[in-house]
Amino acid sequence: MSPPKLSEVYRTYQQPESVTMAAVMRQHGLKPVVLGETLAALSGMGIYVQAIRIMVPRSQVLEARALVAIIQAEAEIPVTDTLLNCPACNSVWEPGFEVCWQCQAQRG
Repeated sequence: MSPPKLSEVYRTYQQPESVTMAAVMRQHGLKPVVLGETLAALSGMGIYVQAIRIMVPRSQVLEARALVAIIQAEAEIPVTDTLLNCPACNSVWEPGFEVCWQCQAQRG
């Protein structure tokens, strides 16, 4: 028997966020598979360079995406697949923060 085909339902650059999202999915009976989490942790700057992807079996995609939408609406988690750069120092600016981690510039 071959493993089920997986589809991506969530992507983040923040490891704690991926752990939380996968745990909530498991609590709702879904079977998430987290890809890239180890590489992000090993790279040292993983939250900036390595996307962490949460995949589920294709039969659970609609339910998982609906759950992600509810969680994002309740937590106001920014939805982004692109990283922002600080206009002052050009360092990568994590989504959700109002101050640059490197130069403390305020988001404009």
